[in-house]
Amino acid sequence: MLCLDNHFKQFIDDSDFVVMKSFEFEVASIRSSHQPIKFFKLTDKYGHATHVVLKRDDYESLINECPSDDSIFILEMKNKGVYAEAEVSPDPENDWIRVFEGAMIGEVTPSFKEKNKGSYAKERRKLESLGIIGERYGKLTLLQEHTFENYSEAACILSGNSLNGNDVWKDKDGKSLKERGLGLKRGQSKANRNY
Repeated sequence: MLCLDNHFKQFIDDSDFVVMKSFEFEVASIRSSHQPIKFFKLTDKYGHATHVVLKRDDYESLINECPSDDSIFILEMKNKGVYAEAEVSPDPENDWIRVFEGAMIGEVTPSFKEKNKGSYAKERRKLESLGIIGERYGKLTLLQEHTFENYSEAACILSGNSLNGNDVWKDKDGKSLKERGLGLKRGQSKANRNY
């Protein structure tokens, strides 16, 4: 399965190198079982990575070596640079969600700090202090796989926003957990789910 169906790539003449957009490279790196060791970042005048140059063999392995799994859900917020892939519990009575290493994490918003003074903001600070959240390639990243207690906890901590996890985690077809019958509907207890 291809990690990215539609993405920018430019082969450099007859050389062994390929240029990719930095964000697309990061997404493919999360999804792929192949991790390129050597690559170069191209930056804009502000020092932000815009493109990545890597060897053609690494590019082909990165793009072509992705697992296919219907239990994978994605949290994506392009405006904040947030991208995470996760596996959800197969047990409908449990809402745990295992987020894969390499998830790109958003900066905390003022409203998140205000609304979540106790729970999610505290948990995020804990994950940062434990080194589970930190910088990689100049971007705030989940540095190791982590299992969250529920969908909203994962979405809020990773995005730095107050979000309903049932609505924002989506499968490859764009259907939310709620639409797939996996998430809780607003005001519904676990015991009263519609399956």
